[in-house]
Amino acid sequence: STASLAAGASADLDGTVIANTKRGLLLGVDLGSSAACKWQIQTRAGASVLTKTVLFTSGLAGQAPSLPWRAPSREFIPLTGNGTDTNFRVRVTNLDGRNAADAYCTFLWDEE
Repeated sequence: STASLAAGASADLDGTVIANTKRGLLLGVDLGSSAACKWQIQTRAGASVLTKTVLFTSGLAGQAPSLPWRAPSREFIPLTGNGTDTNFRVRVTNLDGRNAADAYCTFLWDEE
């Protein structure tokens, strides 16, 4: 998932929808942006959005533009799908007050 973020803006980066009655297990997320960003790893089940963890990257100027996050266990962030609007999500906020940036997110998850 990718998003073009204006200075100070936020966007939701969504993973694919989890199939009906299947269990999605978030294994990791690879995050990256040229600007400093706040990343909220979330689950979404319809209108219910829950933040599971928050991470920060410092962008190119801070020499940490990307971050690979891995769950401490397969069962750390499970989510039962409905086939319609249940997925893993990352809410990214550009912390740079002057510069726009592109944000990138790759979800690593399994379905059982």
